[in-house]
Amino acid sequence: MSDATQRHLMVVDDDEAARAFVTRVFEAEGWKVTEAPGGAHALAPLGSEPLPDVVLLDLLMPGLNGLDVLSKLRGQSGFEDLPIVVLCERNRPLASRLTVGLGADDVLSKPLDAAVLRARCGALADRTGLTARERLGWAGA
Repeated sequence: MSDATQRHLMVVDDDEAARAFVTRVFEAEGWKVTEAPGGAHALAPLGSEPLPDVVLLDLLMPGLNGLDVLSKLRGQSGFEDLPIVVLCERNRPLASRLTVGLGADDVLSKPLDAAVLRARCGALADRTGLTARERLGWAGA
């Protein structure tokens, strides 16, 4: 896959092992992966182009947590179509409802399943690519 068509994922998680797992899963599929060890570390690179195709955002982190980052991103122009998948511990239905209400595109429970992770992120990246092509008038592309 060329650099122009390579998919890009950003994983934001304070857990180094979780970031490493996600990186292994997606790099094996040819994705570029950017790791951020916390919310504040994620916001700076997201202000530059090109944006990732998908952001995986852990909910529970010290400092700027996932809800803070999600709120900041959804409140900024230019991030409306950026797919954001929130990662949370199992049995957190309130967290799921809250994050979707704030604009998360999906919520996945930890521990993460590699096949589910690839499928959900791939589908969101496909949708975002289609949205961008439609915006540019490439409906037939």
